Amino acid sequence: MVKIPFEAQPSHTHHILKELHTTGQLIGPAEQHNLDLLAARSRLPECLVRRYHQKIPPIPI
Repeated sequence: MVKIPFEAQPSHTHHILKELHTTGQLIGPAEQHNLDLLAARSRLPECLVRRYHQKIPPIPI
């Protein structure tokens, strides 16, 4: 198993998105298809969207 995704850290952009969400300027969860959990590690609400679902799941807003 590759350990790089488990060692990845949130970028500056993740922290900016978290700050925007905290101040109410960003509504809803972050949509992503990655499994690296970077949004979760930056404590940003997220909604995982994966291609194999073949449809977009309901996204709470």
